[in-house]
Amino acid sequence: MGCRRSGLLEHVEGSNSEPSRPRVTMKKETGADGKEREVESPTSDDEKKLEAWREKVKVWRQGEAVVKQQIAATIPDSLFMKIRTKGTAYQIWEALILEFQNKSRMVSVDLRRRLQQQRCGDKGDMRTHLATLRTMREDLAAMGHAPTDDDFYAIIIGSLPPSYDAYISALNATSSVIGTYLSPDDLMHTITDEHDRRSLGKSSKKEENAAFHAGGGKGKKAPFSGKCFNCGKKGHKKPDCWAEGGGKAGQGPKGRGPEGDGKGKELKAGKGKESAASAKEPEAAWMAMSAFSNHDDFFEESESELPDLIQLSDSDDDSDGDPEGCPSLEELLDEREDLDGEEVLVDEGKVDEETPTEAAYTTTFDAAMLSKKNEGIDIELFDSGASRHMSGYRHRLLNYTKIETQPITAADKRTFDAIGKGDMYIDVPNGDGTSKVLIRDVLYSPSMGVTLISIGKITDSKSSVLFHGDSCRIYNNSRVLLGQIPKQNGLYRMFMPHSEFAAKVVELLSIDELHRRLGHVGYEAVRKLVEKGLVRGVELDLESKPSFCASCEWGKGHRKPIQKVREDERAAAVGDEIHSDLWGPAPVETINRKEFFISFTDDHSRYTTVYLIYKKDEAFNCYRIFEAWLGNQHKARIKKLRTDRGGEYVSNEFTDHLRKTGTVRRLTVHDTPEYNGVSERLNRTLMEKFRAMLHDSKLPRFLWGEALMYSVFVKNRTWT
Repeated sequence: MGCRRSGLLEHVEGSNSEPSRPRVTMKKETGADGKEREVESPTSDDEKKLEAWREKVKVWRQGEAVVKQQIAATIPDSLFMKIRTKGTAYQIWEALILEFQNKSRMVSVDLRRRLQQQRCGDKGDMRTHLATLRTMREDLAAMGHAPTDDDFYAIIIGSLPPSYDAYISALNATSSVIGTYLSPDDLMHTITDEHDRRSLGKSSKKEENAAFHAGGGKGKKAPFSGKCFNCGKKGHKKPDCWAEGGGKAGQGPKGRGPEGDGKGKELKAGKGKESAASAKEPEAAWMAMSAFSNHDDFFEESESELPDLIQLSDSDDDSDGDPEGCPSLEELLDEREDLDGEEVLVDEGKVDEETPTEAAYTTTFDAAMLSKKNEGIDIELFDSGASRHMSGYRHRLLNYTKIETQPITAADKRTFDAIGKGDMYIDVPNGDGTSKVLIRDVLYSPSMGVTLISIGKITDSKSSVLFHGDSCRIYNNSRVLLGQIPKQNGLYRMFMPHSEFAAKVVELLSIDELHRRLGHVGYEAVRKLVEKGLVRGVELDLESKPSFCASCEWGKGHRKPIQKVREDERAAAVGDEIHSDLWGPAPVETINRKEFFISFTDDHSRYTTVYLIYKKDEAFNCYRIFEAWLGNQHKARIKKLRTDRGGEYVSNEFTDHLRKTGTVRRLTVHDTPEYNGVSERLNRTLMEKFRAMLHDSKLPRFLWGEALMYSVFVKNRTWT
């Protein structure tokens, strides 16, 4: 809280009240009316006390104002109107406590009521139920109204389904016999163990993956509640119909005529094949049909292709048994030729327009399965429990676009974050070959290690999926078989080798193109690399001729050498031209902590003056000192000053001074120290001399400044 950080918490707690006024000396005086009264007559000590009191009151009122402002800034206006009449910060805080305590009591009463009303069904998730109870108890404890252990123990027992009554009775009897007390946490732990034991003990004839279960067929089937295609009555299918045209025509009980009483209508030509092919009751085939709700007729397959295929569903259409009310795919779609091996677009159209907030989830696989990555292999799973296509392979997505982060919920309620989407080609096995199928709007999540292909999205695109036997068959909207995915370990999945160099073709390149791709290697080297087979995936056009490469010429270009010939004549007198340069910073400071030196050399006499300086901004001051020395000692004025374009020479101050004194500035070309050769050569000469002296004398390196000055002294008195 801000009051605690600012040291004003006492104002809220009420321990820091307004300072009381000190008592002062009183004296009696007679007023104009002749009555005596006591008036204040403060002494010097009283004045000091009053002054200290006024200072304390001022500080206290400032603290009160700060606290009131902080409280007012954090509460709504409606609540502020209720407490604004309170005098002190402590009174305001007490009013707020009373206001929120009343609301907290109502919330806790409602939460306790909902806790007591919690119930878990026989098929409910016991772990989730107990976790909910535990969370609600913790919320009540945070409000200061936590239920006692006995009350919570009774609430847990009362929320269990009746199937746990025997177990709870045995548990209570056992605890009474051994004289132990079960706490609510112990009770929830034992109930969880019992729930797990019952879950493991249940027998199931389902496949390893329920979402891809193709039907066992041997278990007890639920009674059929749909209508018969033949007679239009409910309770049986066409293969079991006793009416004329049914699979068991004339086989009904004696004395009972054919069902339908002539109400059935003749089938269209060619529609009777489907009944004849399904006269015998085989294994049930689970099929995810297209978005048309009345597609009850399936494809006209021969017995050799679908020997066990039966009537999958009967229409609920109120057509009085007329099969014309249930159009087949051949009536809805145009006939097309088989597109085997060619690119097929599955998502030709969407029945329901997707919205950006459409939930993405799978009820089949948990997060551990989805996040498992396999090096070198892309895994594709066909999932009827997935609401969207989703993948973790960014390199396979076309038209990829980034999206707002969208959660993908796995079967165990854990989530993955989808950050983009795109289209993807998948190669579906189809006999001896494959069909390339395009699926659209595939969500991309980097943390996923597989690709989930949503069966629901495939059927939404007017295509059809049939799970039959040990394979999953996909048909387009023209009844053309696109592919068959085999079932492996209960899953319909495909494995695709992942190679960045797969499916690359040999590319024919001219010698100029290959020269550029290989980083402008010489043309002869390019030919030898191809001839010796050192370059793969490329074929050289032997008829191509090398041409002039302007980029090679530009890359090999270099600056022309500066002529070592003096262009101008040497100065005729002292001061006609001065060469100057600044060197530094030095890696080691001098004994006086200086890092730079600046030199001035006369072009006529080659006399050099050097100044050791701390910073570059001292260059102008050194020039004025040198200028004054030259004028007083040699009666000469500087006519020309040759320097580089360093900032220490081109400042406004330096430029104004040269303009006032009439000195001509001669600046060298940028990054061309050769044009300032006198000063640059001087720097090297002086450095070589003082380094040699320090090395020979074994003196420390910080004495380089003294060695430099000595080198200049010797240089001015010897020939160079």
